Formats: sequence, C-alpha cells, structure tokens
Amino acid sequence: MPPIRSALATLPATLPVIDLEIGARLAGGKEYLAREQLKRLIDSLDESEQHMRAAFIQQNLPTLLDWVHGLNGASRYCGAPELALLVETLETRLRTSGLDHVEGLLEELYRAMARLRAQRPLLLRH
Repeated sequence: MPPIRSALATLPATLPVIDLEIGARLAGGKEYLAREQLKRLIDSLDESEQHMRAAFIQQNLPTLLDWVHGLNGASRYCGAPELALLVETLETRLRTSGLDHVEGLLEELYRAMARLRAQRPLLLRH
C-alpha cells in the first residue's frame, strides 16, 4: 500500500470547497435547492465527524464505513467537490485496506469538513 502522503498528492490541490454551479446542475438547475442541500450537509458535519472519530479510535471498521458511506452519498450531490473527492477516496481506501493507512486521509477529511463549515455564513446571505 502506498504511503498516505503519496495518495494525498494525487488529489487535486485546487478543488473548490463549494461550487454552486456544479451543485445547481446536480439539483436540476435550481441554485436555491443546491444551497439548501449544502446547508443540510454542513449541518450534519459535526455529528458525522464525531461518530467517525469515535469509530476510528475504537477501530470499528463497520461503523466508520457506515458514516463515511453516508457522508459520501450526501456530499456527492450538492456542490462540495473537495469534500466529495476526499470522502470517496477514504471510502475506497477503507473498503480495500481496512483501517490501515487511513489516519492521514481522515485528518485531511476533517480539515475539509472544517473548511466547508466555515462557508455556511456565505450560503445564508443568499
């Protein structure tokens, strides 16, 4: 298994935290719907992170996979490209390698979640 650093190096460094154009396209051309989906996703991040952290500490792969899979599904349809790519990468790694070599990827995911949470006030302005 390649080191996490090399896996992270393959992720594009310039993916936006939020892309409402992508979100609107995924929401049938409705930007207001994309914004609502993003808000719901952002509002769920604290709970997701808490459960993922606990599952990883307990080395509970099935529970961690459940939360990662749920976040993967939620993030892929609302215009959060950075988070969507990271969580998809993490889910694939967990399914192929289990809990080995995922700690760095989890930490990067948590940082991406924090960046997305920080964008919530901007979504409320519209």
